[in-house]
Amino acid sequence: VLFRSLYIYIMVKPHALFQRDDRNNIWCEMPINIIQATLGTQVDVATFKEGHVEKVTLKVPAGTQPDAVLRIKGKGFPSLSRGGTQGDQMVRVKVIVPKNLTDKQRKVLEEFGEADGDIAGSEEKSFWKKIKDLLK
Repeated sequence: VLFRSLYIYIMVKPHALFQRDDRNNIWCEMPINIIQATLGTQVDVATFKEGHVEKVTLKVPAGTQPDAVLRIKGKGFPSLSRGGTQGDQMVRVKVIVPKNLTDKQRKVLEEFGEADGDIAGSEEKSFWKKIKDLLK
C-alpha cells in the first residue's frame, strides 16, 4: 500500500475595490472631502449582494476624522463554519484635502481658522505637551 499526500493551494485574485478579512468582513475605502467630513453627509457605497455589486447609503457623521472606520452591519460574506452568521462591511474614510485652492476658498478657510481661535485642536495640543514633557 502506497500513501501519498495531496496538497491543494487556492489563490484568490485580489479585487480592485474590496478586501476580505478572516472574520468574513469586507473592507473598502471611501473618499470624501473636508466639507463632508466636517458637516456629515450620506454617501453611496458599493457592496456585495449574492455575487454582484450594489449600492447602499452610508451615513457619515459630522466630525468624521481621516481613516475613521464605519461599519455596515450584515454586508460582509456569510460564514461557512459559524452557522450562517454574516460578516460586516468596514468602510475606511479617506478625507481628501484640496491641493489647489482658489483665492476665495483660501480666504474662507483663513476666516474659519481665525473664528475658531485655534487651528490646532486639543489632540494636537496634547501631542506637543507630551513632547515637552519628554524633553524635560
